[in-house]
Amino acid sequence: MKAKIQKIMMVLVVMFFSVLGMQVSANATSIVDLQNKFPNGAYWNHVVRSGHRYSGYNDVGGCNNPDGYTWTPCNTHNGNVGVGGYDCNSFSGGMQCNGFAKKLGYDLYGSTYTSWGRGSIGNAKCGDVIHYYGAGADASYGHWAMIIGRNGTTITLGEANAGGRCKISWGRSINTTSMSSYTIYSAPWTATYNSDTEKPSIGDVRITDVNKDGYTITCTVSDNVGVTAVKFPSWCNDIHTGDNAVWLEGSVSGNTASCRVNISSLKSGARQGNYMTHIYAYDAAGNWGSKAISDSCVYIDRTAPVIKDVEVTEVDNTGYTVTCTATDDKGINRVQFPTWTEKDGQDDLCQNWQTNAAVSGTKDGDTYTFRVKDSDHKYERGIYHTHIYAYDNAGNVTMIIADDVEVKNDLTGDKAIIYNGHTYVRYEDIMTWDEANAFCKKHLGYLLAINTEEEQKIMEEFIADGKRYSYHIGINDTEKEGSFVWSSGEKVTYTNWEPNEPNDYGDGEDYGQIRRKSGQWNDNSIADLSCGFVMELPFDVEKVNSTLLGGLNQVLAKWLYKDDSFAEESKQPEETQAKTPETSAAPSQTPSSKETIDKIADSPEEDDVISDDIEDDDFVFARKITIKNHSGYYKIKRLRLKATVDKKASIKKITWSSSNKKYVSVNFKGKLTIKKAGIGKTVSITAKAMDGSRVQKVLKVKVIKKAGKRFLIKLRK
Repeated sequence: MKAKIQKIMMVLVVMFFSVLGMQVSANATSIVDLQNKFPNGAYWNHVVRSGHRYSGYNDVGGCNNPDGYTWTPCNTHNGNVGVGGYDCNSFSGGMQCNGFAKKLGYDLYGSTYTSWGRGSIGNAKCGDVIHYYGAGADASYGHWAMIIGRNGTTITLGEANAGGRCKISWGRSINTTSMSSYTIYSAPWTATYNSDTEKPSIGDVRITDVNKDGYTITCTVSDNVGVTAVKFPSWCNDIHTGDNAVWLEGSVSGNTASCRVNISSLKSGARQGNYMTHIYAYDAAGNWGSKAISDSCVYIDRTAPVIKDVEVTEVDNTGYTVTCTATDDKGINRVQFPTWTEKDGQDDLCQNWQTNAAVSGTKDGDTYTFRVKDSDHKYERGIYHTHIYAYDNAGNVTMIIADDVEVKNDLTGDKAIIYNGHTYVRYEDIMTWDEANAFCKKHLGYLLAINTEEEQKIMEEFIADGKRYSYHIGINDTEKEGSFVWSSGEKVTYTNWEPNEPNDYGDGEDYGQIRRKSGQWNDNSIADLSCGFVMELPFDVEKVNSTLLGGLNQVLAKWLYKDDSFAEESKQPEETQAKTPETSAAPSQTPSSKETIDKIADSPEEDDVISDDIEDDDFVFARKITIKNHSGYYKIKRLRLKATVDKKASIKKITWSSSNKKYVSVNFKGKLTIKKAGIGKTVSITAKAMDGSRVQKVLKVKVIKKAGKRFLIKLRK
């Protein structure tokens, strides 16, 4: 006990004087003695005094202290350190890492490595000195260090100047295969390094971040003199054993070691299966401890999800809905629907779409649904492209391309009301103010003009359930800045501008719009393409049923044919078509009454039947729809239905619908998709003319059975 206390006191005395930069002279008999003499983390340098200078690589100024150290790094390594600063020690014509390696050899053997013979990695021993290039060493001078341990081609070092200016380090491990070249100087004998026999301990092993590419292992490590290296031998347990392991280097921070096991770096390559990893921790004395992952193998899933039953539905002037099913044996993490328009490439593609929740589908069991909105794509008209990416919890991904969709203005109207003898129709179509105004004039109306507070409140309710942020209205000051008028020709007797509006921001805001949420007005530029619009007709169309919303122009034409006197009235100058409730209100209504025309069509009534006595040549309703597909049996999964209206019809477009899309669905192009759930079921597929005539044709589709990857169906007209 007394000898031990004396040794501790000696070390404390040595540390005290060396901090002051004073010389400490002592020869070493073992590596442990050297570690005590030159502590890990200290700096092999000295405080500069007057007369400090170098001759070659020797400090001959009288302040050199090769047997000492400080706890402050060198100021520079260019030799221009002033008095009071810190500069490198030197020994036997060497400084920094070279001089330190010479000093260690001299303290152990009484000679430096320059007088030793050459060795090799196969017989390298504790006490040898290595000089190497590459692996982070200085490109011009290389790096010198003493070998204090070896495991195969991996060596453990005692050194200076590797982790900071002249910083002393014990226990760094490096594999000689990572060096571009090296020379080993063989010491006279093997240095002793056996005063420490305690093995490092490993605990709290955790496996995290398991995905298709690998997994991360984290553990705690501890040792009485410090852990120098931790390795993680890993292999695929399905085809290999530990003899085929790849020994992966771990990183150590404090008492925590970790390693990312990338399975592509293993001998098995990246494959689905079970993987095993063991852990080995080493200390500076060459002691090592190991631990196997006892819980179980790590299973790597590399099977991608399956995407099926992709459908595009609900196509309208605001966008469309994409639906699919996505399944995976380990669970679906998310399904993404990145979308862009054909115009200007992918400039409207959502940023970070791989993970951005803005393009994630809504989950309902195995079904994922996503609504593509034109408002997310600069309200562009034209072709839209949607891809579908399904990710599982392991990071595997499957991609499928949905059918391209054309988003365009349909100009059929979305909602209508009758108020004070006038008809109001709301459109979700995207147009400039000028385009919307021209459209309204073409159809015997004008952009909405609001003249009273009561009418303002009616319009607020009318647009409250719309899909656009704002709607064009007729107020404008295009003729004279600041002098607002209605496009109908009426004088402005009432306004409801937002605070600080109209402001003609940028000297280009001349056109009015009404906000959907607040009902207040704003002035904006002609270039604004984010608005719907409200058309006002200066007459009552209460005789027209809900087919108004399926084709306003056609329905009005039909109504006008029945009342020639109104047709003549519609030709009067615009100023005679202003709001005149006393003369144009319906007999059954008072000037303040309101009637909402629903978007859902009612059942046909006799009044709706198209008569054969229409003689006007301007417009002809459809009278017949012809299905081109033949009745009979088909062995298919998808079938394109083809139908036409009679040649004389002015509008030849057709809509398609299914009585039960869970069994058999049909898209807007007439593309029929058969579902497994439909086996044994009969579904009605309806082709309907889009001109408001209600002419339609019904097909019966019976799903008989599954036939391989297809279905046997019976089609009956």
